[in-house]
Amino acid sequence: MTAMHLISFASTSLSDALRATKVVSHRAAQAWGRHCTPALLLAIGTGWFLLPVSAFASFSVGSRVLCTDSGVNVRSSAAGTVVGTQNRNVQGTVTGGPTNASISGTSYTWYNVNFDSGTDGWVASIYLSAASLPRPTTSSVSPSTVVGSSSPRTFTVNGSNFVSGSLVQVAYSSNGYSFVNTNTAATFVSSSRLTVPINTTTEPDTWRVRVRNPDGQTSSGYETFTVTAPPSAAPTVTAVSPTSVVGSNSSRTFTVSGSNFVSGAVVQVAYSSNGYSFVNTNTAATYVNQNTLTVPINTTTEADTWRVRVRNPDGQTSSSFVTFTVTAPQAPAPTVSGVSPNSVVGSNTPRT
Repeated sequence: MTAMHLISFASTSLSDALRATKVVSHRAAQAWGRHCTPALLLAIGTGWFLLPVSAFASFSVGSRVLCTDSGVNVRSSAAGTVVGTQNRNVQGTVTGGPTNASISGTSYTWYNVNFDSGTDGWVASIYLSAASLPRPTTSSVSPSTVVGSSSPRTFTVNGSNFVSGSLVQVAYSSNGYSFVNTNTAATFVSSSRLTVPINTTTEPDTWRVRVRNPDGQTSSGYETFTVTAPPSAAPTVTAVSPTSVVGSNSSRTFTVSGSNFVSGAVVQVAYSSNGYSFVNTNTAATYVNQNTLTVPINTTTEADTWRVRVRNPDGQTSSSFVTFTVTAPQAPAPTVSGVSPNSVVGSNTPRT
């Protein structure tokens, strides 16, 4: 049998609540209490009154409540326009109130409720009671692997016992695996699904995900997803300096300009006498910055047109190349150091 309390009050102390009561015989009141919402059995004068316990209920923002009757009016504001109805046992989360407002001269206490289904809005407290929910659980998060990005990506968290207002909390190695709320609120899809945008940044990491309901209960476990570093952009080459050199058997330093160079990048060259097949330079390039490399190249003395490209350590190679020209060195001018014999007797006959 539902617990009943026999209380005697002066009628003036119940003026706000008696509108929700009914006068019954004591026996009928006991029978009603066995099948209906817990209530107070009131003895006032010669009459018996049943007052729902919910008439005295007090909630705070974030409280979980349920509707205690069917066809309960939901309003646009406290005592405002009816925008719909709710049915018995539909649950929701308090998002506003309490606010006192009157209808037809009778004062009510009102709460704004975000119901799990149906119409949301303001409901008189006499039609609400506290709802007890089990702890949320998580079963999976999707996607489970993503490429890092500085733009938010939507994740889906699956589990059970989620409610409107549930928060998704995340933790990752670079924050010491300390759970924090996501920057953007989760969207309640159903009691078993939430969606939430998460900005993972580009740092590779393993993230943990859990859910916290408005009543403070948090999932005891967590799900994980992996963030991988995005691939670096392919290098590009825009210039090589100098663009024309005189051939030499000694190495000469060239400067290669472009973008997306990384430490460890190699300069590759090709020339007509090797069938324009790209090979790494004999001496490693020096990384100056992401836009500049320097490298010694031995061009030899053969006249040729050389091609230059860059290959990063991840295997990505510039799709185009730049060129420089090698000209053959000029033969040195003749010099005279002596003649022999240096004294002769004149003759009409040639002499060597």
